[in-house]
Amino acid sequence: MSDNSELLKHLEVTSQRVRHHHNALWEEEKHYSWWVYIIFAGLILVYTNQHLCWWHQLAIIVGASLLGLYLSYSGYRIIRREGVFFSQELEIYKRAQISCNLQRNMPSPNEKHPLLPKMEVKDWEDVKSAANKSWRELVRPPFGNLGIRDFFQLNFIITGVLFIVMVIFSAVTLPQ
Repeated sequence: MSDNSELLKHLEVTSQRVRHHHNALWEEEKHYSWWVYIIFAGLILVYTNQHLCWWHQLAIIVGASLLGLYLSYSGYRIIRREGVFFSQELEIYKRAQISCNLQRNMPSPNEKHPLLPKMEVKDWEDVKSAANKSWRELVRPPFGNLGIRDFFQLNFIITGVLFIVMVIFSAVTLPQ
């Protein structure tokens, strides 16, 4: 790919792929979060319903909690996997920018800002490992160093725990 037109076409394609993975991440975060919240709200409605027998309430709560737990886990895993794909595509895009000579390390004396900030070409394993934080890093305060994707992953961890707590709480309190 030594021809500039081929490099620019490659840059455009990689830019589209970065946008695709970014949009996919947002859609997955949004839809999994909505489903988890709807199921959890339904659990609270079923728990507070006085017209159902306690064993019907418990059966619905256990079934819906299992579904919610499955969606929380699936959302967590899918966001992490798509995050790796996004990071890899972003690295390919950065490498394409470097190949097109669109990145300069230092501004010229007449420029106030460089065309693009300095970029490092990372090893692929570094790109994969940097895409996601471990679950221990996600739940450890302070939360100031978490990004948006990290907060969605933390959200899925918390909702998964809440579904488990809801089943235990219902099993203990409903049969009374």
